[in-house]
Amino acid sequence: MKRIALFGLLLPLLSYGQILVNVPLSDGVLPATWQNVDVDGFAADVFYTDQGIWAGSTVWEEVNFSSYGRAFYSTSNFETATGNANDWMITDAISITQATRLDFELVSSQFNGPESHTVYVADSIAGATPQPSDFGAPEQNFTTVPGQWSSNEVDLSAYIGSTIYIAFVNDNPSSGNIQGIRNIIVRELLANDVSIEAWNSNAVNQRTPLNSTTRYSVLDYSKTSAFQPRVTLRNQGLNALDSVVITMNIDDDVTGYAISDTYTLSPALAAGDTTTIALAAIGLDTLFPALQSNQELDVEIFTDSSNGNGLSLAEDTVFSFMINPRQYFSPPYTTSFEYVLGGSSFSWEWNEWGWKAFDVNDDNDAILVDQQANYTAADGAYMLFSGVRYSGAVTDGDVGDYVETPEMQFDTGDYVLSMLGAAITGSGSTLEVDLVRPNGSSLSLGQLSTGGGTAHQTVSLAFNVPTTDSGYVLRFTERTGDRGSWDLLSIEELTPPVAGGNLAATDETNPFVEYCDKNVILTNTSVATGGTTTVDWGDGTAVQPIAPGASVQHSYSSNGSYTITVTATNPAGNDQFTIDLEVTDPPALNADFIVINQGNGNVSITLEETFPCGGVQTTIDWGDGTVNSSTSHVYSSNGTYTITLTAQTAIDIDQSNNSVTISGLATSIDDEVSSGLRVGPNPVHDEIQISWEKPIDRIAIMDAQGRLIKDWMSSGNTSSVNFNCKDWQVGSYIIQIQDGQNIQAIPILVE
Repeated sequence: MKRIALFGLLLPLLSYGQILVNVPLSDGVLPATWQNVDVDGFAADVFYTDQGIWAGSTVWEEVNFSSYGRAFYSTSNFETATGNANDWMITDAISITQATRLDFELVSSQFNGPESHTVYVADSIAGATPQPSDFGAPEQNFTTVPGQWSSNEVDLSAYIGSTIYIAFVNDNPSSGNIQGIRNIIVRELLANDVSIEAWNSNAVNQRTPLNSTTRYSVLDYSKTSAFQPRVTLRNQGLNALDSVVITMNIDDDVTGYAISDTYTLSPALAAGDTTTIALAAIGLDTLFPALQSNQELDVEIFTDSSNGNGLSLAEDTVFSFMINPRQYFSPPYTTSFEYVLGGSSFSWEWNEWGWKAFDVNDDNDAILVDQQANYTAADGAYMLFSGVRYSGAVTDGDVGDYVETPEMQFDTGDYVLSMLGAAITGSGSTLEVDLVRPNGSSLSLGQLSTGGGTAHQTVSLAFNVPTTDSGYVLRFTERTGDRGSWDLLSIEELTPPVAGGNLAATDETNPFVEYCDKNVILTNTSVATGGTTTVDWGDGTAVQPIAPGASVQHSYSSNGSYTITVTATNPAGNDQFTIDLEVTDPPALNADFIVINQGNGNVSITLEETFPCGGVQTTIDWGDGTVNSSTSHVYSSNGTYTITLTAQTAIDIDQSNNSVTISGLATSIDDEVSSGLRVGPNPVHDEIQISWEKPIDRIAIMDAQGRLIKDWMSSGNTSSVNFNCKDWQVGSYIIQIQDGQNIQAIPILVE
């Protein structure tokens, strides 16, 4: 970053003053030693949550008076007939030893007009803390300026040698008015002292003050090659001034670039008066030698009005600018009117730089980029508001006010301008759009209107640029008195629309057939620059808008043949794309299956067809007393078995039979041994126990594929054994118990 420091210096510097009070009130906190007294006593005398006193900004104030900035506010009564306010804010003790002045700022709402505000001074109090009864006649009365902060001052030199208390009183007689106060400063006056009262230049200031010490702006130099600032100075001291030295210096990234001039003041600037000095024009290349395209430049201008005492005062205003150097934007150009404020930072989208707003009827309600809690932006928090400020005395609102884009580079050809618009009040906003040529002449392109709907809708306008050139701007002029919201602006080359779409979630493709749940998903692949795309599902339901690249789901209520039509439209025409779809019932369940005899009693089955819609529950009766849902089984005895498979969904059921012959299994062991065998539990989860009463020789356990899992030999001294099967896969197993040459096979199921 590069910073330019402008110092307003006075020659000679003779003395040093002291700041006695410096209370900005912008943090919403009243000093703990100050008094806040509601003399009128009306319970309804409130600033919403503020009970009849001066108080920091509330949610209501933030919404309705955000443009005024943070301060302390008070109101006259909203409900009683008299409506007379009498709310006091009283300082603690201030010792006056030399010529001293009180400075403060006032504002009132622009709904009801000026308000009364009175300052009292007391040099003695009856008790430990000052009360309204301690104050006599008013020191000075002030009238607020509706909708605008005004600087006010009181000379306290008459109280030299005294300790005083100052009271700020809202004594406005009108019901419902609101006034604010901020930046209360009491200072000893210097012989020579100066402060910056205002600052401007040949660039357009795009942002109003945000707080008491910092003003943020976006300065656009796209129409000039010179930096020609003007500064307004106030003589804060006691003596008249006949000259001032102003120095500009780039002191961060670039050194050695300092410009200093002495400006003679003739006639001499009397104490308390102001003067505006037009500084010498300085070429941007001279002042900003390292400034490149797309580079941010922060500019700080300040003067030490306290002549080096090191204290920061509210009027030692720091201005922070971002410079938009001479740069042209070319289509495609987009902006969502977003910026971020945080502490002292101020960041705009780059495409925002160079936007300019013009309040033609000077009624403080120009078309502005702003955030309003009452109205939702289409994207992000901020949008372009038309008529968001109240019109005050001007009854036709923003009519005639306009905004302009940054400078644009256009080639000869057709373009389309698109924005999202929504009405805030009444019939919303209508903007007249003009293409301003580099020579200053303009070409009317037509109008954009939000209509009366309160939801943001896309509106577009096509236009032709006859000559390739740089330096064009688009101007948007308000032509209605109602309020509207605009967001997400784009400028693109205009090409004929091309409709397209991809259909998904069907059960069959080429051709498309849907039978499982009658739901399909369409993805919009259309290209409709500056236009819209819709889909007609062909079943009589409402035509549906669909955003570029978006996917939407649709559910059909009945079977039939449908044609889905995607229509893309923009100012260059329209195009359609169709998809044929058959919606029908799902196929019938088929429970037919194939039996695979793997030998050694192992059998598996496979369905001949897979049901495409899923959700099928199958039950298999293996014919030997075993019924489960497994697709494999181990038989323990020779024989022919009938296998029955039942398939079922929520709306259909089918059953099929098949047979299998098991042979070659070993002969069973002696009945006396067999009768004493115990195997359990079955089914088993963690551990299975096998016990016997007559001696056995061997236990072998095999899985459904005939693989040997366990092979255990009896020592003759045991009558039971346990096997841990936690790690076995779920399925069927065979336990073979051998006694000599005889084998008993017992099937188990691991779950």
